[in-house]
Amino acid sequence: MGQHLVILSSAEAVEDLLLKRGAIYSDRPTLAMQQLSGWEYAYATLRYGERFRATRRLSGRVMNSRASRDYIPMQEQAMRRLLKMLLVTPERFEHHIKSAAGSIVLKLAYDYDTVDDHDPLVDLADRALEIFSVSSKPHWAVNLFPALRYLPHWFPGCGFLGQAAIWKKVVREMYKRPFEMAKKNMQTESGHDSMIAKMLEGDGESPSPDLEELVMLCVGSLYGGVSQTVSAGLSFLLAMTLYPDVQHRAQAEIEAITGGDRLPTYNDRERMPYVDALIQEVHRWNPVLPCGLPHFCSTEDVYRGFRIPSGSTVLANVWHITHDPKIYPEPFAFNPDRYLGDTVGSSVNPDPKGFIFGFSRRECPGRFVADASVWLMVATTLATFNIGMATDENGQPLVPDVKYSSGILRRVRRLHPLSFPCKIVPKSPRAAALVG
Repeated sequence: MGQHLVILSSAEAVEDLLLKRGAIYSDRPTLAMQQLSGWEYAYATLRYGERFRATRRLSGRVMNSRASRDYIPMQEQAMRRLLKMLLVTPERFEHHIKSAAGSIVLKLAYDYDTVDDHDPLVDLADRALEIFSVSSKPHWAVNLFPALRYLPHWFPGCGFLGQAAIWKKVVREMYKRPFEMAKKNMQTESGHDSMIAKMLEGDGESPSPDLEELVMLCVGSLYGGVSQTVSAGLSFLLAMTLYPDVQHRAQAEIEAITGGDRLPTYNDRERMPYVDALIQEVHRWNPVLPCGLPHFCSTEDVYRGFRIPSGSTVLANVWHITHDPKIYPEPFAFNPDRYLGDTVGSSVNPDPKGFIFGFSRRECPGRFVADASVWLMVATTLATFNIGMATDENGQPLVPDVKYSSGILRRVRRLHPLSFPCKIVPKSPRAAALVG
C-alpha cells in the first residue's frame, strides 16, 4: 500500500500548492475500479498530460465565459419548465430539479430536448453517474491493490471484474448514444447548435476518428456537472425552509426589480446583490464536494518544512475551509450578509465559489454554465413560490434535519420517500400566472 495522503485544510495551503504550484499538482490519482468501469477518460478523472490539455482546449472553446452567455436564453427556458413542474407537483421537487439540470446539459451538449418524466438519456446518464460515485469508493480491493485487475474474472474474490464489465457497458452507452444522435442531426440544417457540432466543425475540416473520440468523451463528461446544480438546488430549498427571513428579504429584492409583473432574467443579476449573496452562502453552507476531487503530486515537493513525496494524493478540505470561523464567522449559520458587509463593523467574507469549482488547471470547465443555472433557479423560484415547512397530520411543522449523504458527491439525504419535508406554494395567483 504505502500511499501518502496530504490534506490541505487552509485556504493559504490550497493557494500555495494547488494554484501557485499547479504544474505538479494537476494530475489525478488512479482508481482501478473507476477505470475498469469505463470512467478513465472522464474530464474529472483524466490524468494530466496531452490528452487532458486537448480536452481542456475543446471545453474552453465552447464553455468560456463569453460563449456561456449565449446559452442563457435556453437556461431561462429550462427554468420556466421547472417552475411549471413545481406548480403542478411541488412534492416532486427533487425530481424536477434533476430533470431541469439534466435537460440543460443535454440540450447544450447534444441539442437534445428531454421529456419531463423518465427521459431515457437522463436516466442513462444518472445510472452512469451513480457508477462513477460507487466505483470511487475505497472499499473495492482493486482500488487498494490495482494488480488484482489482471486476475481472471473466475478467480475467487474477483467478482468485481464482472460487475465492472457490466458498468462499463452502461458508461460507454452514456457516451456513445447521444453522441451518435447529435452527429446524425448535424446532417440537417438545424443540427449545428450543439457543442458536439461546434467542436467537430471548429476548424472547418472533416474530423478525424481520433477527434471524434476525444469530443465524444469530452462532452459525455459534462453530465457530471448536473450533480453540482442539483445539490445546490436542494440545499437552497432546505435553507429557505429553515431560514424564512432570508427568503423574504431575497423575495423583496426581486420584487423591487421586477415589480412582480415578470420573472427575473439573467440580465437582472447585477441589480440583485442579496440573491447573489444567498447563492454564495448555499455553496458554502454545504459544499457538494466537501473534499474536492483528489489531486496527485507528480514531483516530490517540500512545503513549510514538510516533504510531500511524489505520488502523494492531495485533498483540499473544502468543508473545513468553508467552515473556518476565522474566515467565515459563525460558520454553521446561514447568513448571506457575510458577503455584503451590511452589519456595522463587519467585513466581507470571500466568495466560496473559489473553492467549490476546483483549482487551477483542474477548475471545472462548465462552471459558468452551472453558476448561471443555479442563479436562475434560485431567482425564478423565489419570484413565484413561498418555501416553508411541511406539516404532519396534526398540523405540526416538520422541521427537516440538515443531513447529507456521504461519498464523493454529497446530496441532501432523503428523510422519507419524497425527500426532506418541504412545502412549495405559489406566492399569489398573480405569481402563479407568471409561470404560465
